Amino acid sequence: MGSSEAEVFSSRTEVPLHPPWELLQRERVDADAAATPPPTTCKEIRIKEENNPSAGQPRHRLAVSPRWESRPIAFALLRWVAPSVSFPGYRGPHCGRPSQRWPCKGLARSQKNRGMAAGWTQRRRGGPYFGRGGAALGRWAGVSSRPFSWGEETPTGRGRITVGRTGQRRAQVVDVPLQSVPNGSHQYEHLIRQVVASDPPSPANGACKSVTGTYGYKCEEHEVTTKDGYILSVQRIPVGRSPARSGGSGTPILLQHGLFMDGLGWLLSSPDESLGYILADEGYDVWIANSRGTKHSLGHTLFSSDDPEYWDWSWDELAEYDLPATVEYVYGRTGKQKLHYVGHSLGTLMALAAFCHSELQEMVRSAVLLSPIAYLNQIRPAFVRIGVEFFVPEIFNRMGVRRFFPFGSFLNKHLFRICWLPGISCLHLLTAYAGKNCCLSSPAAHRYLEHGPQPTATKNIMHLSQMIRRGTLAKFDYDDCDKNTKHYGQEVPPAYDISSFPHDLPLLLGYGGEDGLSDGGDGMRLMDGLRFHDQQKLTVLYRLDYGHDDFIMAVNAKQLVYDRVIAFLKLH
Repeated sequence: MGSSEAEVFSSRTEVPLHPPWELLQRERVDADAAATPPPTTCKEIRIKEENNPSAGQPRHRLAVSPRWESRPIAFALLRWVAPSVSFPGYRGPHCGRPSQRWPCKGLARSQKNRGMAAGWTQRRRGGPYFGRGGAALGRWAGVSSRPFSWGEETPTGRGRITVGRTGQRRAQVVDVPLQSVPNGSHQYEHLIRQVVASDPPSPANGACKSVTGTYGYKCEEHEVTTKDGYILSVQRIPVGRSPARSGGSGTPILLQHGLFMDGLGWLLSSPDESLGYILADEGYDVWIANSRGTKHSLGHTLFSSDDPEYWDWSWDELAEYDLPATVEYVYGRTGKQKLHYVGHSLGTLMALAAFCHSELQEMVRSAVLLSPIAYLNQIRPAFVRIGVEFFVPEIFNRMGVRRFFPFGSFLNKHLFRICWLPGISCLHLLTAYAGKNCCLSSPAAHRYLEHGPQPTATKNIMHLSQMIRRGTLAKFDYDDCDKNTKHYGQEVPPAYDISSFPHDLPLLLGYGGEDGLSDGGDGMRLMDGLRFHDQQKLTVLYRLDYGHDDFIMAVNAKQLVYDRVIAFLKLH
């Protein structure tokens, strides 16, 4: 082993180590005898020694590089830049054969290739950032990895690990005994996760502070914990600016946002144009939901939002856990009053699935579904079609990208600055995945882009992609009979039965003739599923010129949509 590089080692391969790394070698033989098999995803640790004049002894840098179990041709083209995490001293190693598991043999790359890989991995996501950590393509797509830069042996026998956290966490420097580093590099990341765990954002910094205070509305922050451990942020506007009018009488109403949005989507315009404010001024007790994964709902009882386990969900879980937990919470906090429900886009799909359960039917007074989606096989936007047909969500998932940004994490972060450049209009970005809109309010659209399109789980996008390809309305397909059997008790994912939606629940459907996500043919399939619904309690509001987002951001939405919605609510 040369003076500038140490050899690769693993829990199965013994190599000589220079001092002070004998500390890592202690009890290694005994531990290997009882060690469990290493994970199928191959990892390896690289050590680079440098002179440290201040300490008078070598400084060692570590790099953990996860590897794919198998590598199809498409992924082989990316192997120069694909490692999920890279660090100082990274040389671009990879497993030579798909069947090769352990140990991995690093292949030396030329200086040119090392520079290319380093360039891809130096994207910065804001806040303190150390080393070259972070996914190459994954950073562009929105992956939130957990990079750390180096471990340094100190005279006291403790190692310093600088951990670069993304999202809501900031980088932290922690000291841990090097003797405590577990044998086997696959356990090292678990150690890092334990020592840098931090809390989710405080409710004091929630949506209320950023929006409602501007217009003088009273706003409350609430938290709801789902059965699977997600901590959701809910905002409440109990009264309007003026004395409550007789129409609402304090009746609770729950607003549920759609895909790539959060609860602030109901408050983007002025009080005279935003549905959330309008309902409060009408005397309704307004509750605004925020689904898991959005800016103010990143908490979990066990996981950090930087953990891949946090993003293991699709809209199945939104309908099974998030919506029921929020409805039950509002129902309990308002003296067990039945509530009205208003959903947009994905919020309509959640309601169609969740309200089939009898326990929720007893808590809901009526439902308003704006831009409803159920069947998606006739979706129109070319941007979405291409992504689905080329299995882009599945590729991202295969690469370890668990958090999905609609425009990529870098563009998402700087979107508002880009949109204000001369000659650039970002209103067209909304048409890329939602289709054409006729009447978008420019202030509302720019407020949405300034706030930032919200991420979602890659698994959720995979689920929607399955619906587009197959034209079905079913639970997430794991494309594995054993996994499907484990989750559903059958090899094929069960389908949702729209006909089981409560027939006597007052229902308003708001359709747009230019809606690129809810095409007329798909809408007719949904109406056919509701053919047994009580016709006296079914209302359809159709706007020929409206697109998908016009129902929440159009300049004339109050006159053409919201006034009719309020009239419907007053009847029930």
